[in-house]
Parts: sequence; structure tokens; C-alpha cells
Amino acid sequence: MIQLVWVLVGICLLVILNLKFKMHNMLSLLLVGLFIALTAGIPIDKIITAVETGVGGIFGKLPSSSCSAPSSARS
Repeated sequence: MIQLVWVLVGICLLVILNLKFKMHNMLSLLLVGLFIALTAGIPIDKIITAVETGVGGIFGKLPSSSCSAPSSARS
């Protein structure tokens, strides 16, 4: 039950970071995710591994899809 409270606190923190402090969405999501993971009792090394895997997986796909020229420009 207490973990649900921490998740609700994290959601409120996310809204505050985005609306009041105008923080970038990705950064505020990362900070709130770290906050919830720490309050849930997940060890730091597992949090770091999860963040590296998740962010690395997302950003690893960006250059190949966003930097390629459209098919009509490759002639």
C-alpha cells in the first residue's frame, strides 16, 4: 500500500516538474522514475542497469531512423 502512495507522489512530482518548473519531459520522467525506484527499494546497480538498457535501446535506434535520407532523395 505504501508503494502506491509513493507512485502517486511521483506522479504529482512529475506534474510539478513539468508545469511549474518547465523541466523537459524526458528529464523529469527520468528523475521521477529514479525517485520511485529508490522508494520501492530497488538496488542502485539494478536501477542503473535498467536506465542504461532502456535509454540506450531508445537512443540507439534514433540515428538509423532519423538521419537517413528519404527514399525520394536517394536517386
